[in-house]
Amino acid sequence: MEYQNYTIKEIDVFTEVCNEKLIRLYHNFLYTIPYIQVYHTVVGCDFYGIEVWNDSCCLDVVIYKIQDRICEILNTFSSFSDNEGKAIIEYITKKHIVKKIILSTQYSALQLAMPNIIFANEDIILRLPTTKDLYFNSFGKQTKKHLKYYKTKIKKEFSDIQFIFYHKEECSDCLVHQIVQFNRERIQSKGQISGIDDDYENRLKKYIRYYGKICMMYLDDKPVAGTLGYEVGQDFYLQVLAHDNAYNKYNIGQLCLLETINSEIDSKMDTFHFLWGNCEYKYRFGGSAIKLYRQILYLNYSWDYFCIYLQKIKQDIYLRLKSNEKIRYLWKNVLRK
Repeated sequence: MEYQNYTIKEIDVFTEVCNEKLIRLYHNFLYTIPYIQVYHTVVGCDFYGIEVWNDSCCLDVVIYKIQDRICEILNTFSSFSDNEGKAIIEYITKKHIVKKIILSTQYSALQLAMPNIIFANEDIILRLPTTKDLYFNSFGKQTKKHLKYYKTKIKKEFSDIQFIFYHKEECSDCLVHQIVQFNRERIQSKGQISGIDDDYENRLKKYIRYYGKICMMYLDDKPVAGTLGYEVGQDFYLQVLAHDNAYNKYNIGQLCLLETINSEIDSKMDTFHFLWGNCEYKYRFGGSAIKLYRQILYLNYSWDYFCIYLQKIKQDIYLRLKSNEKIRYLWKNVLRK
């Protein structure tokens, strides 16, 4: 079928052939067939797949789901040109009755003549050097000093220090739960609630068996810190970094992170994704922010559109206030007292 000078071919979604194409084109832990099966499959949700071709070249494999007339395009960490995006939208709206179309985690937003709302985020990424020495030498003076200090400190106070890596099926439910529990306790100590509830933890336990990698740090045989992430293609995605609060004075979280990054350098990986969350340590460890966009496209100006639009305005105001140093000072030192 021809749309906007592109050829669109329908494909079967839940096949090994389709998953191999996704890995080859996107090398992205959020866009694999196992991820879709673990995180997106719900009752009443239908899945469809298409390939977008330009001449003899397959540009993209697009998988989308539809539920209650809402279409969500599942491609993430990808980018459609405006013309390709128009072709995909035209195909979907001619084939299905939908009221809105959602694109998440895109490197660029589509410029289309239809009602749409765009939310911005970022992926903080590190282009990995070829050696661990090159990486360590890229740190600032203070970071080098602190890492050396804490390495020396734990060597003096603990007789046995180990970093053990677990891959795919080796990532047991017990290991996942230990890291999640570290995360929950640390977030709770800040007066906040962890975003990893029991349902999400169960999904982590299922999906990590496909592409997962865990680094667990042990001091005298006791697990004290861990990272949980995924190796897909030549990219590593860090999903959870957590440690035991009782060991805060040893800076073990960042030592575990350093060991994880060094392991990816040894594995000749290209990119380390810290993912979203504007944390200072991600930049200190060499990360750079890459803009990501979530875009909601509406077929017409509906009540839902105006509600989401107002929500975005409120979010923008909140983020501007949060980034204002004077407002932060007033909130921390005056208003909260």
